[in-house]
Amino acid sequence: MCDHLVHSDCLAQVGRELNSDGKRYGVGGLGPRAGCPVCEKPVSMWYSYNNACEFKGFWTQRIENALKELGSADVGRVSGKLLRSKLKEDRQLTKKQKQMISINRQSGFYTCLKEGGRVNYNHAGAIFAGFLFSRGKWEYDSNDDTVWLWEWGFQTQSSRCAYCCHQRPGLTVCADCKDSSEAPMYCSEECQKSDKRSHSDNCGVFQIMKLGQEQGCTGEELLKRLRERSR
Repeated sequence: MCDHLVHSDCLAQVGRELNSDGKRYGVGGLGPRAGCPVCEKPVSMWYSYNNACEFKGFWTQRIENALKELGSADVGRVSGKLLRSKLKEDRQLTKKQKQMISINRQSGFYTCLKEGGRVNYNHAGAIFAGFLFSRGKWEYDSNDDTVWLWEWGFQTQSSRCAYCCHQRPGLTVCADCKDSSEAPMYCSEECQKSDKRSHSDNCGVFQIMKLGQEQGCTGEELLKRLRERSR
């Protein structure tokens, strides 16, 4: 399910129309909704495609595609300036949408760049914690205005072993919670085993919350799973 934001006034207008496949998609009490202009999934979005750029979801796939064209694990971190220039070359973007490509902290583009396509696996009825945000698709460093796409590798220049704190090449990430924004990395199997007791709780909770959201669980169902795990 796409997590793009909803503009209720435009949603009401869109809800009276059919999607390209001739179907209507329900969205609880809000009625049918149209396909997303970004990923084409049945999600709610601004009716005006020009205004869609004000949502961070509009930029996720575009930023990811641009990064894949510009960089690689061998090239290293991509300059934010180079990324913005690349995006402005996109002929499918309108003048207004290209104006949104800036480091203005109020823009949908900047919000997307900063958050890196993260998914929030927290649930107000169950638990809230920093490690329950996903790693996302990339890491943006606002200090030097550079971007690193995670598919190039989980280890960055600042990565350290979560147990011994050594900085060295070849660190491996915990396979069970590798999608977590705080997934630990280790320099050896010994360090990972030594850290298992302190890491196991967060690791297990992340797996429960991630799977629960994907399955559409309620807060009560998530709490039940968390309680069963803690026994």
